[in-house]
Amino acid sequence: MKSILRKVTSICIATAMVAAMGLTSLATELNGTGGKVGDNDPATALDNYIVINKEITAYNPDGSTVNAPNITYNYAIAPGTAGKIITDDTTPDSVTAQTKAGPAAAVSLSASSISWTNADTLTTSAGGTANTKTLQINVDPTAFSGPGVYRYVITETVGGGLTKAACGVIDGGISDTRYLDIYVRDPKTGEAAGLKVYGYVLFQNDNDINAKAAATAADAEAKAGKTEGFVATTDPADTTNTLTADAYYTYNLKVGKTLVNDSGNTANQFPFTVTFTNGTITQNIDLISAVSDSSKSTLAEVAAASISSLATTPTIADGAYVTYTGIPCGTAVTIYETNNVATAAYTSVGEITVGKSTGDADAASKLINVNVASNNVEIAAGAADAAGTSREVTFTNTFALISPTGVAMAVLPFVIMLVFGLGFMAVATKKKADEQA
Repeated sequence: MKSILRKVTSICIATAMVAAMGLTSLATELNGTGGKVGDNDPATALDNYIVINKEITAYNPDGSTVNAPNITYNYAIAPGTAGKIITDDTTPDSVTAQTKAGPAAAVSLSASSISWTNADTLTTSAGGTANTKTLQINVDPTAFSGPGVYRYVITETVGGGLTKAACGVIDGGISDTRYLDIYVRDPKTGEAAGLKVYGYVLFQNDNDINAKAAATAADAEAKAGKTEGFVATTDPADTTNTLTADAYYTYNLKVGKTLVNDSGNTANQFPFTVTFTNGTITQNIDLISAVSDSSKSTLAEVAAASISSLATTPTIADGAYVTYTGIPCGTAVTIYETNNVATAAYTSVGEITVGKSTGDADAASKLINVNVASNNVEIAAGAADAAGTSREVTFTNTFALISPTGVAMAVLPFVIMLVFGLGFMAVATKKKADEQA
């Protein structure tokens, strides 16, 4: 009985210490920026807000700026778990308290979703670059029952009943749930009456938080899974490991043209067909397309469209090329050209000159007369969830000479027959003349 009384007394004392001192070691202070708590618009009834981050990590082997995928994330916030134990410091005088289930009326979302569209751009690198948008949670201190630590649970889902993969996004190693502790205190001497929100902490897991058991406060935060939002975060189960955020992997393509032994048609723009195929992505993708020289190549801007089977039709002259930037990894590409020169035939060869990867195939040599298509260059789909490899493809057309002996050989049998006939007639005529003489 005495033991139970001592425990109850300890909890009461701890709660009083929370009000007087505050659990500040793990809590993020108020300043209104970068995932912190801050003043809201004074015209509203709410006087605090929390900003958390949502990240898509974008990859491209050339570090190119790419158009974003179409994806919407929906969010909900609800009361969390009561009774979780929080110890705020590594010192012997650390404060311990239990969480309370946060009242639903105390929090609201300024917007319940975050969207990226094809009109957005992403900054990339070969190793991945974080691109973030923010979610604002408004906090009303008057809705809390008193000082303490209030826990909430925040959940993330993909909108429209879609999967991340259908949008071209790879699911990261982080979870789709976050836990928010909001720290509330009574006013200090000289402050206006009413409860004050003085900090918050966002965690990956719905756990007890024990800073005292860690070597340092930073170690305690890592083991507790402290995070700035739905972003790449240290793994609380293994602090040497990082849990990745959602990712968007892309690569680039360059298609060029070379003409050999045909100085008369160097300005001619040969028609190409470049087809992108991806059986997983159902949402529109907007590739960035460009030409090296508008006088020697054409390519209409590739509008946002389904990439399940997207065909483009550039034209390219000798020495020119076209480029496609931001192709989602997991997309296969087929490329061929057609001879549109009525006065010439060519031997066409298509080669992947840079970045050739497993499963890719060059276009074998083929004689293409007018209106005849070459063989295909095939770029394999590859893995959708790994860094891509950019390719450079060159189609080389070598002028096919017509041998001067071709016509002679074609009529030679008839010439021989004519000569033989004329000879026979001459012999017959001479014989007849001799007989008449």
